[in-house]
Amino acid sequence: MTLNFGLRWDPNFSPNIVGNRGAAFVPGAQSTRFPNAPQGLLFGGEQGVPSGLFNTSYGYFQPRLGVAWQVNPTLAVRSGFGLFTTPLEDAFYSHAWNAPPFDPSYGTIYSATTPAPFDNPWSIYAPTGGKSPFPPYVTAGYNPPSDTTFPAQLGLPAVFIRNFKLGITESWNASIEQQFGKSFAIHIAYVGSESYHQATTVEQNPGQFFGLGNANNGARTTYPNFGGVLQVQDGATATYNALQVGFEKRFSRGYRIQSNFTWSHAFDVGGSGEPTFESSVSDPYNFHLDHGNSSLNYPVE
Repeated sequence: MTLNFGLRWDPNFSPNIVGNRGAAFVPGAQSTRFPNAPQGLLFGGEQGVPSGLFNTSYGYFQPRLGVAWQVNPTLAVRSGFGLFTTPLEDAFYSHAWNAPPFDPSYGTIYSATTPAPFDNPWSIYAPTGGKSPFPPYVTAGYNPPSDTTFPAQLGLPAVFIRNFKLGITESWNASIEQQFGKSFAIHIAYVGSESYHQATTVEQNPGQFFGLGNANNGARTTYPNFGGVLQVQDGATATYNALQVGFEKRFSRGYRIQSNFTWSHAFDVGGSGEPTFESSVSDPYNFHLDHGNSSLNYPVE
């Protein structure tokens, strides 16, 4: 019998965002850097919001354990367990550090009764009095003035929940390997994993439904000074279970055969969880309703 044990320590350091241009959503808080910002919009370095938008964590200890038992010269049993984390991809941050007033975005709605004036499309944009809302060309070192004005119902395309945690995956497996004769072997294994603290986007200011025919349907009444507020949370989960069978004829008499079959099923709440590519879960008040077959689950048909 052979035992293997390892321990990985992998602290998660939040990035240092140049100019503290990352946005944070803290309901009830007022920015001192930009006093005209709507209440609830803060930036890195303000009121306990770190530059990287979430705190550095040193507590990610990830043990790994492996066991191999040679029952007899032709039969082996193996098993393993491990904890794993993965740093966030850059796509999680791209919208979080491009919020107004650093890199704002605006939207207009035109209709048959209010057509788009292509020669001056902002002439009918009421929040800015018919003027273009865009600031001068934004460069990496651009520092907006403290008296910058903010548009009404400002939208936040990505903010992190406070005390955001990295996703953790527990992975385990058990297998039996049996040799037949001198060149044939069969491998049967169970592989499973469970992931928690997985990132997913949740709308914090959804449009409300007030009843059939109500003219206010769709109004964002939770935080009326904001439009959509997409928040990256860490409460999603995912599971994977698989039966893996392999057959092998080792190279002899001029040929070799190898064949593998996997019967698996994966469940999760969402896909990547990146606000750059995904919208909010369908029900922001209970995002676990989205738990179901994973987009990475490809059954055999």
